[in-house]
Amino acid sequence: TTSIAFCPQHAGDSTNSLLNDKYSDRLNKMKHGDVQTFEELFTYAAPKFINPAPPNYKMLTDQNYEASHLQIKLFMNEVRQQLILPEVRSYLKLYMTVDLAKLAS
Repeated sequence: TTSIAFCPQHAGDSTNSLLNDKYSDRLNKMKHGDVQTFEELFTYAAPKFINPAPPNYKMLTDQNYEASHLQIKLFMNEVRQQLILPEVRSYLKLYMTVDLAKLAS
């Protein structure tokens, strides 16, 4: 669902109907830029990341989720960058239809 929200393409009638039946509410939220839905789906579907370094036993804080939080942060930065692309794409399509002479004036 995340990839379809980023790059809407025709995936086939059966796939589209299955996704619309199961995830229509989430797809609509993601298409309208709901960042929280992206984070929820990533947290649910992503593998559980671990830190390859041994823990620092001198620190009393819980470091178990540090690697996962870093991956979520990186993914959300990418989501924010990708969310502006449909708007840019629509402007490009608009300006492709306008004659060059009209744009020059």
